[in-house]
Parts: sequence; structure tokens; C-alpha cells
Amino acid sequence: RLSQNIDQSRKSTVYGTKFTESRNYYKVQKSKKLLGLGIGAGFIGGTGYGFAASLATYSIYHRYLYLMSLLHTHGYRSGWDGDYYSSYYERNNCLDGCGSNSHCEWGICECNYGYQKRWGRCTKDRNPEPTPANEAPFQSCLKTEDCSTVDINLVCSGHQNTKYCKCRKDMEWNSELLECQFFLISIAQI
Repeated sequence: RLSQNIDQSRKSTVYGTKFTESRNYYKVQKSKKLLGLGIGAGFIGGTGYGFAASLATYSIYHRYLYLMSLLHTHGYRSGWDGDYYSSYYERNNCLDGCGSNSHCEWGICECNYGYQKRWGRCTKDRNPEPTPANEAPFQSCLKTEDCSTVDINLVCSGHQNTKYCKCRKDMEWNSELLECQFFLISIAQI
């Protein structure tokens, strides 16, 4: 039954690129397309989505990285960090590991079974409140553990005396949902 619903949704949304007003995926929608050619940079996935949406997010992420790799290979994009992707993404490892109640998937920390991601943390509480640190996540740090208490995908980055928390590669801070989320750049920005 779930696979039938997914298949029907896939076809009715033209494989996740067009949505009708009645579906009301977002309150404010500039375009009926959320992904694809002609759409700008944006967040995908995040808090509050179920298992199927998480699978869809990773499917999009895998295709996105494949496209970025192809663009780099054919000389259309510089800045591809092949060492990072071969060390972390391809080996299912996370830079500096993952915090409590989480594990690594494709270089990104995800919550363990039985936990839900809320405000960047893995919790069993259905309605936790954000911490004051969620309002200012880019604090100075000595190690990633200083950052992962705010969000499981914040890492300590920088040089010796100027280290600060930042989101993992291919993620940005969503200031509305107060957590790191996948952020895909537009093809037009390449």
C-alpha cells in the first residue's frame, strides 16, 4: 500500500517537481516546482518529515552529487572536493563522528531508530523547545562535541585560535527551523 501511494504521488507531482495548490506543501510558494531546472537554491528535507521523505531527500542528494561530480569532471564546475566525498560520503563516514543518539549516513548525521530530529537534536520528546544556542549556533569551539550539542550536523571548523561551529558540507543553517539542513545550489549558480 505504501509503495502504491508513493508511486501515485510520484506520478501526480511529475516525480517531485510540480505540486498543485491543493497539496499545500508550503504556505508561500513562488513556483509550483520545488526542484529541477529553473528553480533556485534551497533546502531539502529537515525536521518533521517521515521515513519516506527522508529516503526521497537522500535520493535527491545522491543525484545532486552525481551531477556535481559530472560537471566537475567535464570542466563546468571547479571546487569539487573529491577527497572529502571519497573519505566521507562514499565510505558512509562522518567528519568527527556523530553525537549521542545519532549515526552516520552518507557523511551526514541522522537520528537513531526511536529518536526524532527536532531543532537539530535527536530526542524522544515530541515537542522539545529550541535552546538559546539554536538562535546563535556559530559559536567558537575547540572540538566538534562543543557544536554537536546544538545540532548533530554542526562541526568545529577553522584554524587553531579561530575555530567556530558550522554546518557539515552540503548543509546550511535554516534560520526558520533552527537546524542544519541539506542546501542545494542552483545549476544556474555554477
